[in-house]
Parts: sequence; structure tokens; C-alpha cells
Amino acid sequence: MQAREHGTGLNAVNLRVFARSGKGVDMAADGEIVIRTACRADFAEIARIERLSRPAPWPDRIIRQSMDGASCRCAAAQKPAGAGLAGFCFYRYLGTDMEIDDLAVEPAFRRGKIATRLMEYALDCGRGAGIVRCLLDVGATNGAALGLYRKLGFTDDGIRRNYYADGEHAILMSRNVSG
Repeated sequence: MQAREHGTGLNAVNLRVFARSGKGVDMAADGEIVIRTACRADFAEIARIERLSRPAPWPDRIIRQSMDGASCRCAAAQKPAGAGLAGFCFYRYLGTDMEIDDLAVEPAFRRGKIATRLMEYALDCGRGAGIVRCLLDVGATNGAALGLYRKLGFTDDGIRRNYYADGEHAILMSRNVSG
């Protein structure tokens, strides 16, 4: 699967990251967006955000397969008062590596650090699972995503020429997760 990151969120939106507690989902009582593990009930919202975020979105079938897959995980940015999702991040574990497969934020919520918080959540989960390195690919012309990933400590590892369906090159990136 090919990952393309498409945004962050609104500046006015405050975020709080909660780690998985094993006792269900932690929710903020004060109207803040909460980053949590996605569940099957989030499918429609994830598919909606995916369609809003890119010209060639993942088909619903791929989203469902990813949500049901044993190796794939998904973080979700829950809007206040259960009003749906503002973003999501699919990631998976591959031995001691993890890969970011898809990261998207609803257009109205971009520029508010939601993508950063989703990535931090995924990286924290990976660290807790003993993951050593995180890998991703991003469109060479996606300056916002490249800036986000570099800010999070990712470095360029190479280029895959004409990787995406539209002929765009992919920048391959990675970072250490374990410490």
C-alpha cells in the first residue's frame, strides 16, 4: 500500500494524546480532540476523510481490509462530543519495523497539529511494542508532509521514481523509534 500524508489541522483546535489503557477509549471532557485507537465503527468517517484528502483515495475495500488486518493498526482523532473524526493514521508492524501506510486529516481541521499528534501516538504505540524503526513514503511534491516528517525526526533514505499512479516520485523516509 502507498501512503500519502495530506495535512495537519486547525490552529484553534487543542489536542490531547492518550495512550491505550486497556480499559477502552479515553475521552476528554473539555471539548478537545482526543487521539485514540480506531475501531470498526469508525470506518465511514475514515472513508469520508480519505475521499476528502486525496484525488485517488484508497477504495473502501482496502480501508476495511486494513482495519480488519492483524498487522495493521489505526489511530483516530476524535472530534469533541463524539462528532466524528478529524483524522486518522494507518500503520503496521513488520518485525522490528513499523510502516506508516496512510495519514489524513479532514481539510477543515488542517494546520492544528492533528497529523503530528496522530504520528506521535503511532510512534508511542510502536515504541511500546518494541519497534525499533519507522518507515514511510511521501510524494516528492508534498512539502507540508515532508516538513512534518522532518520535524518529527524522519530523514530521507532514497527516492522511488514514478512510484505513485500519477507518476509522482516517492521520498522514502525513516527514523529511530526506540529511543
